[in-house]
Amino acid sequence: MVSWTGMITCYPENDCFEDALELFYQMRMVGFKPNNFTFASVPKAFLDLEALDAGQSTHALVIKSQYEEDQFVGLALLDLYTKSGDIVDACWVFEEMRKTDVVPWSFMIA
Repeated sequence: MVSWTGMITCYPENDCFEDALELFYQMRMVGFKPNNFTFASVPKAFLDLEALDAGQSTHALVIKSQYEEDQFVGLALLDLYTKSGDIVDACWVFEEMRKTDVVPWSFMIA
């Protein structure tokens, strides 16, 4: 699991967005379940590929997997929705996440 997540995290950092998503889908197909770090890594790839629909589908998987309150996942989803202009979903994510610091507020104000 650590290897999958590590690679999925590194691909977007090196502008290999399609590779990150392909590996994310492969991971799920072979039976591995994404964890909070995996879910926090893929929204950047969706954003850079302008694949908001796929990002929303993954958001549904986040909810199903019960990671919607995770700070890292929430911030990644906030980044996806605010940068793509989807204020409705950004507000929904903001309302669902625990606000332990000022970072979520900064996303919403920006």
